Parts: sequence; C-alpha cells; structure tokens
Amino acid sequence: MGHRHMYRYTVMPMIEAEGGGFLVAVHDLPGCMSDGETEVEAIANAHDAIDEWIAEAKARGRPIPEPTPFSDPSTRPYKPAPDP
Repeated sequence: MGHRHMYRYTVMPMIEAEGGGFLVAVHDLPGCMSDGETEVEAIANAHDAIDEWIAEAKARGRPIPEPTPFSDPSTRPYKPAPDP
C-alpha cells in the first residue's frame, strides 16, 4: 500500500457535543474517513482507513482513484485560524 500517504486529507476538530477529538476526511476516496482523540491518532487511523478502503475496492473490482496532485489548490488541508 505504498502510496497511501500521497492521498490528501483534511483534519477537522470535532465539537465536544460530538465527542471531541478530530475527524479526518480523505479527499479522493469517497466515504474514507476516520477519527481520533488527537490529531496524530486521527491521522494514523486515517492511514489504516486508506489501506482498508483500497483493499475493499480491490476485492470488489472497483477502480482506485489516483491521489490528487499536491499542487491542486482545491485540496489544501484544513488549518485552524490562530488564536487571537
């Protein structure tokens, strides 16, 4: 699963009412997302989710999208605004 780290993702904080922590959505793999209590945990879980998404697509004979190039401005990752 060599190119799993090439997929762009967005890390978003979740509100406490939703359990807190962080949500990661992978742009090029529909429905591929994960969460974790910390950003690091959420990203690590997302790498596992990418592997699982690709394995399931292969098992079903579905195409696996190529990662969007990092130069594509529409996939810039979420960056929270600095504290005032």
